[in-house]
Formats: sequence, structure tokens, C-alpha cells
Amino acid sequence: MTSEHPDVLYAIDAEDCLVELSSSWQPFAEQNEGGISLNPGSVLGQSLWTFVRGESLQVLYRDVLTTVRRSGRPFEFDYRCDSPALRRHMHMRVEPLPDGIVRFQSRTVRIESRNQPLHVVAASTGHHHLKRCSICNRFGLPDRTWSDVLDAITVGQAMNQDRPLQIIWGICDDCRGNLRTRLEQTAASAE
Repeated sequence: MTSEHPDVLYAIDAEDCLVELSSSWQPFAEQNEGGISLNPGSVLGQSLWTFVRGESLQVLYRDVLTTVRRSGRPFEFDYRCDSPALRRHMHMRVEPLPDGIVRFQSRTVRIESRNQPLHVVAASTGHHHLKRCSICNRFGLPDRTWSDVLDAITVGQAMNQDRPLQIIWGICDDCRGNLRTRLEQTAASAE
């Protein structure tokens, strides 16, 4: 943690409702165009699942919560949390606490500025969209490979200067496999 990029912490109760947010929550939400919908008054008491986009990410996070609650052990992984102007390399620690409470700690590891801002909007269906991994932020290309944004724009011809890039969030096979393996190891280490 640095004072310039403090860790973002939040906790959920046994019913997966948000019960605690660190003071760094609001500034981080604003940097990511979260606006008023992510201010603490709008978020506290809400289900975590209201804010986890995409069925595949929800399934993975449910598995993470089940594993840490049953094993009593924390689970850690790296991920990306980009904003339009920044590429953020992050580290997440998911830690079980008493009474089914789980605390999430997101630490900024590295930040890179983009030469040109990349604005994206979530889509649920449609023909003019790309899939994007919620963990590594790579894009799914038409040839079924996953690559960085420059390849996605070039190969996928997805950028339209008049509107944001349309994104359907998911998880690439590499991230899914890696996290599943690590979850199995965490569960096994508690036996």
C-alpha cells in the first residue's frame, strides 16, 4: 500500500451483503467512472452479486467464497482493474473472518498510463462487441484466442471512434484454469 494508491478494502457478511468499505472505496470508484451508483451509501447493505458482472465471474467468486469459508484460509490472486486512462495491475486477498464474514483487500501493484483513453460499456448481447476477461482484461478475438487491447482493436476491428467499445465480460480459459487449480489447492491444504 502507498499513500498515493491505498488498498481498497470491503467486507461482506454471511449472506454476501456489503457491510464494510474502507475510506479508499469512494476515490477508487470515482477513478473508474463508478459515479453515484458506487458511493458508500448506495453500496452498503447491497448484495455483492449486484456488483459482480457476468455469470462466469459470479460462479468463480462464489467458488472463492465457498473455499475460503470452508477452509478457513485466505485466497489470493492477481487481476487487472483498468480505467479508461490507466492499466491497473492489482492483487486481491480474500480472507475469511468469524461468523461467515469475508474481507476483500485489493492492492495496486503497478499502474501504466494509456496513450489514448479506452472507453468501454458493458453489453449483454449483440453483434458488435468483444468478450473481455474480468481477471486479466484480455479480449477474446474472432479466432478464439485472447489478447491485449491493441490486438483486439486491430484484429477485431472493434473500435468505433463515435462510441465506446461494447464489452461482454467473462473469464478466459487461462484465468479460469489457473484460479480453479489454485482454489483446489487451497481447499486440499485445509484437509
